[in-house]
Amino acid sequence: MAISPDLMDAFNDCIDALNGGESVENALGRFPAQADQLRPMLEAGLIFPKVRFPQIDVNAAQSRVEPDVQQAVKAIFRGGLWGSWPVILLVVVIFGAGILVAIVSNQPDDALMPPTAPTSPTLTQTPSPTVTSTETSTMTFTTTATQLPTGTALPMTLSPVVDAVQPVEEEPPLIVIEGPVEEIAEDSITIFDTVIEVDPDDPLLDAITIGDIVRVEGDYITRADIILLSAVKITFVEIDVYVDSDSGTVWRDDNSTCANPPPPWAPANGWRRRCEGGGTNVNSSENDDDD
Repeated sequence: MAISPDLMDAFNDCIDALNGGESVENALGRFPAQADQLRPMLEAGLIFPKVRFPQIDVNAAQSRVEPDVQQAVKAIFRGGLWGSWPVILLVVVIFGAGILVAIVSNQPDDALMPPTAPTSPTLTQTPSPTVTSTETSTMTFTTTATQLPTGTALPMTLSPVVDAVQPVEEEPPLIVIEGPVEEIAEDSITIFDTVIEVDPDDPLLDAITIGDIVRVEGDYITRADIILLSAVKITFVEIDVYVDSDSGTVWRDDNSTCANPPPPWAPANGWRRRCEGGGTNVNSSENDDDD
């Protein structure tokens, strides 16, 4: 394909512009009509000078092109053109172009790309906020000295010291007395000549008989210059007495016979061992009487 003189002149001007340090875009801007044709030619011109071929590839290309060059030289000698310097220059150009074409045809596409400079991170300085102090008004108190007349006595006030820890009043200990009941009144019993006051509503008061050995826990009280013992808890020692908390019914075991069976709510362990564990029971005694 023939190249027009105008395109060749534009190409030469662009080459001169590139050698002068201008970019491809600036060089093509001078020839907008031929820009599409000039761009691949200029880019190819930038790539080839940067290509570095291994020496082994250069030697192989020379060996492949050398026979063709020798045949061209022999043809020149046979034609009598050896004395012409333009012919010799043409041979050299053909030889170099053949080597270049042979090397390029054997290189992969990646090898024809111009080396790119490694990129390194660019450090940019980020301004940091500056802390500025703001003056604030501060309120201050100024004391003014007051002159006191000489010889004036200042009053002194004494505050009582209050102890942080207040004494804890201890409750009086319970008094325990155990013995036979000597006397029974409406609201009291007597043990060892000690009058023990019992709550009149306590159902155990009706179950106590003279001679019962009971244990009483109570507090001493004074009433009409008489020291009494107020019963808190009464326990029968030798006999079993049970009180139904719901109805207030009292069941008492006399520890002698089985004629008084306990109600279902009373444990009556002693009576049950004695009367149901092989001893005399109510039914057996009644059968014996019938016989």
